Amino acid sequence: ARTWEDFADTSFTAQVGQLMGEMGKPEGDRDPTRLQRSQNLIERALNFVNHELQGQEFLAQQFSVADIAFVPRLVVLKDLGLEPGQNRPNVEAWLNRMIDRPSIQSLEGLTVQLLAGV
Repeated sequence: ARTWEDFADTSFTAQVGQLMGEMGKPEGDRDPTRLQRSQNLIERALNFVNHELQGQEFLAQQFSVADIAFVPRLVVLKDLGLEPGQNRPNVEAWLNRMIDRPSIQSLEGLTVQLLAGV
């Protein structure tokens, strides 16, 4: 579980944060290269997670800190123009399982602005 938490911190959360920072700028001030790079890194991380979820419900076999590490940024990706489950059936099912959990439902109203401190 700790390895997945570290992966989320280094290969997912930071990249989503960078994308949020660029998307928070006025459209004319956004750096298209940074946007594309952030999107590509996020897509790459999601593809890896999709592969690793094959045949299991959660990253560490059962719901754990491994899954929790992804949730805040995962649930705002649609607001940033990315569909985490698109062409990733394991990620889609995993996200739905997490969203069904009462502990995750208590995050309702989590937005890009809230996460970015805007």
